[in-house]
Amino acid sequence: MNVSFFHAMIAGLALAAPVGPVGLVCIRRTLSRGMLSGLLSGMGAAFVDALYASVAAFGVTIISSTLAKYSNVLMLAGGVLLCALGVHAIRSHKVIVASDAPTHTIYGDFASTFVLTMTNPATIIGFAALFSALGLTGEEGSRHGAIILVAGVFAGSSLWWLILSTTMHHIRHLLSEKTMHWINLVSGSALVVIGVAVMIAWTLRFSRIWA
Repeated sequence: MNVSFFHAMIAGLALAAPVGPVGLVCIRRTLSRGMLSGLLSGMGAAFVDALYASVAAFGVTIISSTLAKYSNVLMLAGGVLLCALGVHAIRSHKVIVASDAPTHTIYGDFASTFVLTMTNPATIIGFAALFSALGLTGEEGSRHGAIILVAGVFAGSSLWWLILSTTMHHIRHLLSEKTMHWINLVSGSALVVIGVAVMIAWTLRFSRIWA
């Protein structure tokens, strides 16, 4: 099957759309800080999606093997970061007006989700499997086809975060401060639970290695 930018974009959209930890972060930040904060949070994940898609598309074995080698460290880092983001969300009581958000926070929004998404190298496997299932592998050794795949994935992932942050931005004014408090509490608790589950899984994996 010939490489299609549209099909690659759908693949990127499909992999980004399920609401996971980054989705929760994006939703909470959009509601509490504004659309720019939520969008940049999503774009941090989109850049990593493009990076991992390039590894899958170009077959860069050095990068994939390095990520696999340090997968345990990345897994632990991801769990800790999720817990930290969750605790921060739970302790956030005040709704910040978008224009009042400090510049360093905006940069931090992108960086935090970039790092968080980087801690899940298994995403490479997901892209490789999806590309194969959709027949989006292109011709053997086709650099042009691989570039189209990566560009399409980035566009699809970015489109999802734009849709999500825009939707949340338009409903944030309908929410009371009490509702925002509960959203922070629930989303933060969910992030902590996921983070703890990741660290428990890391502990079990680590104990098997040293058993």
